[in-house]
Amino acid sequence: MPAENQNFTIHDLDEFQVRFNVTDAVGSLVSTNSRAWWGVSSDDSPTSTLVIQRSNAAWAVITSPAGLSNVNFGDVSELNIQPTFIDVLVKLREINSTEGGSISISPTTFPDTFYHECIFSYANNQTDSVGIATGEITVLQSLFTESNYRK
Repeated sequence: MPAENQNFTIHDLDEFQVRFNVTDAVGSLVSTNSRAWWGVSSDDSPTSTLVIQRSNAAWAVITSPAGLSNVNFGDVSELNIQPTFIDVLVKLREINSTEGGSISISPTTFPDTFYHECIFSYANNQTDSVGIATGEITVLQSLFTESNYRK
């Protein structure tokens, strides 16, 4: 069952780490086939654009059912699966076009809110995945950033 309302607040351009504790897992989350995905978008509508994505490794290529997009990005240093939790690191600068960094959620007006969710598969299979957590990220204005000390 996903943990809903996993809300947190950051300041503009903050680097941060998110930890999702999984209290209802049957056993350890760790296996050679364990995959997790974390995504951030401007809202929770199906047409919203993902601004940040993380995965611990590339997921298996999906050939059936037709029409699914593959989860084909990932880096163990950016998303780490442990026996009872999943850690996600979000850096200031964009990592690459498919993963993003916290600079991708630097709003033009404050405060601004983004939607996030974490998905897990024990079998490296996106069609057999489960929701771990959902929530909102609120981005507040940063005096440090607004004083032109970081971009």
